[in-house]
Amino acid sequence: MANPLIVCIGGAYSGSGKTSLATELLKNVKGKWAAIKYTKTSFYTSVTDAADTANQEGKDSTRLLQAGAVAVKWVQSPYSALDEALRFAMFDLPRVLGIIIEGNSPMDFVRPDLTVFVLGTDAGRFKESAEKFFEKSDIAVVFQTPEAYHKIKQWPEGMKTCTASVYNNGELDFKTCTGMIIEMLKTKEIQKRLFERVTDGRVSCALARALAEELEIPYKELGAEANRLHVKIKSCDLGCF
Repeated sequence: MANPLIVCIGGAYSGSGKTSLATELLKNVKGKWAAIKYTKTSFYTSVTDAADTANQEGKDSTRLLQAGAVAVKWVQSPYSALDEALRFAMFDLPRVLGIIIEGNSPMDFVRPDLTVFVLGTDAGRFKESAEKFFEKSDIAVVFQTPEAYHKIKQWPEGMKTCTASVYNNGELDFKTCTGMIIEMLKTKEIQKRLFERVTDGRVSCALARALAEELEIPYKELGAEANRLHVKIKSCDLGCF
């Protein structure tokens, strides 16, 4: 199996909805996915298998497991020990198609294929320390609140956003965002798998066809992505891609 897709989910503050979004994604992605939940501590470091806390209803790591992750690691550490703890957690996961990593600080130590930032329902709680993680994000999840729209006006031009909803009972609805993120993941996966097969900017027709069939996409779709990435598909019949 190829290297897993890495999705980092950060947020404006603790309780902004990162875990809720991660569970919705896990319910909707195809294939086997795992998850890592990060909690910052002052002194100690531990990496816990969520299966060990599976009967502790309501814990974030348990929610990720119940949403469909084949494995969940709960990393607790000070920032200074996070790099090593993350490496251990990722090494200890089974082989999967993708990994969702929840928390802002892990973005400093991994190279995600996609980063998502959840603004939360109270944009006024946006932590200053979260700004740098927001700036790394590919897409921001925005709730329909006046504070959020005020914040949007301060964001860099061209920032991709999606809209989430909150009901009167406090339940969060990420349906629109989930669809957008999964579409972005599909593109990221095509790009990642294509680059894994490229040599000197080229890929053989046989490999390209095999990849398209593996990803269950039309040859034309793979060909279009190859063109966008300036990857040449060689030795093909005219019109194949």
